[in-house]
Amino acid sequence: LVYEGASNDEAAWRVDAEELRSTVQCSLVGRFKGQALICGNDFARELLTLDDGRALEYEFPEGSFCHPNGSANERSESWLCGRALSIGGNLLELYCGAGTHTCALSKYFERVVAVEVD
Repeated sequence: LVYEGASNDEAAWRVDAEELRSTVQCSLVGRFKGQALICGNDFARELLTLDDGRALEYEFPEGSFCHPNGSANERSESWLCGRALSIGGNLLELYCGAGTHTCALSKYFERVVAVEVD
């Protein structure tokens, strides 16, 4: 949840966030100017099932980048792994983000190096 400005009443936000959290059964992060309030976990967890039968579980810390569409990510990782079967050797992945593609592809290469700017 993103708000303009600062939090005027952190305690009230936490009460409302906890009520919403119990209704939708998820964790919440309230982003205010210069502040993040967390209700629940400070990470998102995602399970991706690939065409090769693997189920890969990822945890993304609050504030990190991850693909917003899990099913599209499953399809793209499955497609990449299918192509990697015939390549072999080493893999250098530039701008790897959270490394989800790197983890999925690592099974198909002898050595993997992934680089992200931050």
